[in-house]
Amino acid sequence: SSFSPAQRTSQFHSIEETIRFLHQNLHREVSLGEMSDHASLSTSHFSFLFKQQTGYSPMDYFIHLKMQRACTMLSLSQKTIHEIAYEVGYSDPYYFSRIFKKIIGVSPRSYRETQFG
Repeated sequence: SSFSPAQRTSQFHSIEETIRFLHQNLHREVSLGEMSDHASLSTSHFSFLFKQQTGYSPMDYFIHLKMQRACTMLSLSQKTIHEIAYEVGYSDPYYFSRIFKKIIGVSPRSYRETQFG
């Protein structure tokens, strides 16, 4: 078959590498093109493999990683929402708060209060 085990391994490896790359770049914006270049795959093939292996589109996955990091910082640090937004690659704290609420279900401020309330 055209799908040899070696090929499967290298493709899986690409996604693992990409996830590591995303974790290292939570502080900035990374485009889909940059992700697929990093994995040395075409954008469409990369997106297909990534979704197949994670259940998320690459961009959605990256945003979820950013919000998980934000949750951790809200729980464990005294940084302002503005600082946290900046550290996960959002220059606009209002936009960050909107995305956070959409994904986590509460605002960053409420999230922090429920951690310490």
